[in-house]
Amino acid sequence: MSILRKIIDLTESIPLGERDDWDQYFLGQAYITSLRSTCGSRRVGAVIVSNNRIIASGYNGYPKGAKHCIEGGCPRFVARQEGLIESGKYSEDYPCDAFHAEENAIYQLVQSGIQKTKEDEWIMYCTTAPCRACAKMINGAGITRVVYFEGYPDTYSINYFEQYNVKLEKIEC
Repeated sequence: MSILRKIIDLTESIPLGERDDWDQYFLGQAYITSLRSTCGSRRVGAVIVSNNRIIASGYNGYPKGAKHCIEGGCPRFVARQEGLIESGKYSEDYPCDAFHAEENAIYQLVQSGIQKTKEDEWIMYCTTAPCRACAKMINGAGITRVVYFEGYPDTYSINYFEQYNVKLEKIEC
């Protein structure tokens, strides 16, 4: 069964008139975006929203034209498959060169030429809390609020967002 068929079936199972609030809706869009991920370890998706409209989206994966992680393009994924490192562990010997979902969304925003005005509030919805590197990019891009569902073991990001007044909110469902 295709992913599209599963989404259609899920949609048809929800009673008419029942809908989520905006935060849950856009977080759901981030999850749908994550379905494009080519990472062999996890799917991550992100959408950037302004005035309740998606202005950019991204998922984790290798750059255009590169061999995808799930096709053997990621040294870390290959090393995990061969039992050289444990899942969830990091090793300098087996780097991952994939873009994070947050990075891809920000790059897409830049490529589209959308300019932020003082009145705009840009919100990022991400399936996973951002890592240290993404936290800096998010702040630099002018995003003032980040909504996520799954945690990430990185206290640096939490402290960084607090320092620069970027709201970080975990959604429960």
